[in-house]
Amino acid sequence: MTKTLAKIKFTYQDYLHMSEDKRYEFIDGEFFMVPSPNESHQRISRELEYALLSYVKKNKSGFVYDAPFDVVFLMKMLCSRILSMCRKNEKTL
Repeated sequence: MTKTLAKIKFTYQDYLHMSEDKRYEFIDGEFFMVPSPNESHQRISRELEYALLSYVKKNKSGFVYDAPFDVVFLMKMLCSRILSMCRKNEKTL
């Protein structure tokens, strides 16, 4: 007879108590370790952030935040590299 181990479901509060020496994303009660971005990713991320920031400043339409920035959507906590937020959503931060 094979025993099946029950999966432990973690909460966002568990995530908040994790050590900050490693990066994790929290999705549906599970933690996933996130590796550091490679050089190509960093170059593309910088260009994207610059384009977003230029647009947002020109149009006075919101804010741009760079990494790391935790984004929480229901049961998913993702570590965003770049986050652009419209002014109309400013109060949700």
